[in-house]
Amino acid sequence: MLIDAVREAAAKSDAQRRLFVVPNTHVTRLQTINNSVVAIEADVNGVFRSLPVGSRCAVILAAGTTESTRLALRSFPTSPGNPANELMGRNLIGHIRTNIFARVLRSALDPGGTLPNLLQTGALLVRRSTPQGKFHVQVTASADVGGNSDA
Repeated sequence: MLIDAVREAAAKSDAQRRLFVVPNTHVTRLQTINNSVVAIEADVNGVFRSLPVGSRCAVILAAGTTESTRLALRSFPTSPGNPANELMGRNLIGHIRTNIFARVLRSALDPGGTLPNLLQTGALLVRRSTPQGKFHVQVTASADVGGNSDA
């Protein structure tokens, strides 16, 4: 989807484009004035570059939980005073999803044939917390013959 969007944008002039992909580049810091991003500092093939950001542009941190938090902590002002009061980076959330396909014959789970014939979906949600934070594990199962786990 990203490649299609980049190809579509590439047909326009740079002034009209709304999407750019810059390969071999590592964003190291966002320059800010009054909590607004005014420039992007980057390492481009080992060379420092500062790219200005217009006031009508949006900068979206979408590089994953850890990298986006690193960039935010390095770029934006933190709480004054006690570092223990700083909230940025304290509530990291990672969403990991894995689809596993397995075929289990109904007769193996219900040898007596007592389950309703229309039973096709099962779910398990376990919520827990530790002193370091909260988490949950969610497992769903579906008997969708098309293999669609969200059916």
